[in-house]
Amino acid sequence: MRSLESYILQMRDGRLDIDPQDIMRKLGQLYHINHKINLSSDFLDIPELYWEHPLLETAYLKMTSYLDVPKRVRVINMKMEQCFNLLEMLNSHQNHERSTRLEWIIIILIAIEVVFAFGTAGYAYMANRDKDAQPEQPKKSRRSVAMKFRDASSKQ
Repeated sequence: MRSLESYILQMRDGRLDIDPQDIMRKLGQLYHINHKINLSSDFLDIPELYWEHPLLETAYLKMTSYLDVPKRVRVINMKMEQCFNLLEMLNSHQNHERSTRLEWIIIILIAIEVVFAFGTAGYAYMANRDKDAQPEQPKKSRRSVAMKFRDASSKQ
């Protein structure tokens, strides 16, 4: 939990340099601790051993009451909930930054495509304009081409 303090200090200073894998590692550690406290341990339940021995069960209940175990577990869970909220917010921030970066890349690619499209259209316009400015050559018929070919063959 104390290792998350550096993230809070970075946020206070207006900068945030966090590796997404580091966030996932911290979330995994917190879930592991949460699992051990709430699911794997007998902090909140009476162990089965004490069910068979009423005197030990009474002593166990007095000890947990004296040590205020349920209240302590509740406080730890509240602290862990704050840590989960912080890490979820950091994860959301990372996802937002990543999606913003991707959106800018897409915008830049679209802008490049538009420039290429205008360039291609401009080139086609200039080519057609130059073509229209030149006088048209009369088209040769097949017959005139065949006659020139025959004349060239006969000269040889």
